[in-house]
Amino acid sequence: MKMANKLIIRRMDAVTRQDAEIAAALATYMYVITRIAAPDGMKLGEIIRSVDAGEDKVKKSAAYIAFRSVVLKYPDLMMNLVLYKQSHIMEGEMKNARAAAFTAAGRAYVAYRGTYDLEWTDNGIGLFERSTRLQRLAADYFDRVAQELSFNDGMRITVCGHSKGGNKAQFVTLGSQYANLIDRCWSFDGQGFSPEAIKYYKKSLGSAEYHKRIAKMVSVCGENDYVNPLGVKIIPSGNTYYLSTPEAALERFLSNHIMENLWEKGEDGYTGSLNSETASASLCRFSRKLSKSIMRLPVDERQGVALTVTQLIENIDGEKVSKEESKSTKEMVNAMTKAVPGVFSTAFLTVEGRRLILGYADVFADAKNRQKGMKKKDKGFWQKVLLWLRNAGIHFVLSIISLILAVPVAIVWGVGAIRRWIGSFDKSKALKEESVN
Repeated sequence: MKMANKLIIRRMDAVTRQDAEIAAALATYMYVITRIAAPDGMKLGEIIRSVDAGEDKVKKSAAYIAFRSVVLKYPDLMMNLVLYKQSHIMEGEMKNARAAAFTAAGRAYVAYRGTYDLEWTDNGIGLFERSTRLQRLAADYFDRVAQELSFNDGMRITVCGHSKGGNKAQFVTLGSQYANLIDRCWSFDGQGFSPEAIKYYKKSLGSAEYHKRIAKMVSVCGENDYVNPLGVKIIPSGNTYYLSTPEAALERFLSNHIMENLWEKGEDGYTGSLNSETASASLCRFSRKLSKSIMRLPVDERQGVALTVTQLIENIDGEKVSKEESKSTKEMVNAMTKAVPGVFSTAFLTVEGRRLILGYADVFADAKNRQKGMKKKDKGFWQKVLLWLRNAGIHFVLSIISLILAVPVAIVWGVGAIRRWIGSFDKSKALKEESVN
């Protein structure tokens, strides 16, 4: 473990990195599993030979190439893993589990896919409910597979997934019937949980068992991933690693949450290794601060913000949410106003917010230089001085904006607190009147 600019860089030992790369490869495979359409019972080595010999474009996809490079790096550990229980070819509701199992002698992996169409709302529900439909389905899938494939204490059982898949893997480790059989949970860029969920599991499992289960979890995230900080993170900080993502960039926002960008690329393509460890970067830290401000909201306000944001994401993707989950424009505007104080205070009053703004200022400056045909080059002494002055100027402007916004932000928070106090007073008064009657 090393310190860089007061930020901790945790490094994996050789055994941990090997386990991480195998789990990450299976999590990556889940993004192409339906395109490859291999039947249950096929070994990974056979799948690779079949895809490589075929004409399907999937063999040129980044996810497949990254997955393939890891299998070839660890042939003794991965070639003979057998694919089983693919949820998309199962019957009924289990089809929506987005999961698959991989087994070999004495080992088994259960991998979950990241967010699929119309699943963003389920992500939002996970920020204020104890559990969601798809989390429970993930646990049901694991329990069914554990029974049908005869998982036992003599096997090494691993669950893994990216993004929503990482959150499902964590949930399975906490709440499935056969969670006691799980040895390791790998969450790649997976989000956290609601305070309500954590409170429930601490109480239902007991403090000792709860901490025993979260100690099995490991979080591996891109340095600027903005999803893993969402909700309340339950994975211990000592089990959290951040990886450099040179293929991602601030100006390509979504690229900071793509599984393939966790993989190292050399001159000849993917090397089969995850990128090197680093510290969390500005976008990730900003997301963490913003999430904390939202998670501090009362549950009803948090629900409104979470469902509004996820509905907007679904609409941008061209998907339609159900009537029960959809919100009117008025409800959406009202919900977002509850989040405004947290957004502004995080952006302007925290170090993380200011560093992110400075990062985007650099992006804007580099884009302007490219438009002018100027090539990026090492900065000389006076250029560095001008850059320092520019950043100092931005900090000064942000300080002025912070002072201007401090009053309305305080008013909004104050009014919200008074409304909640009046609401709780009226509720307690109504309950007393009911008890008297």
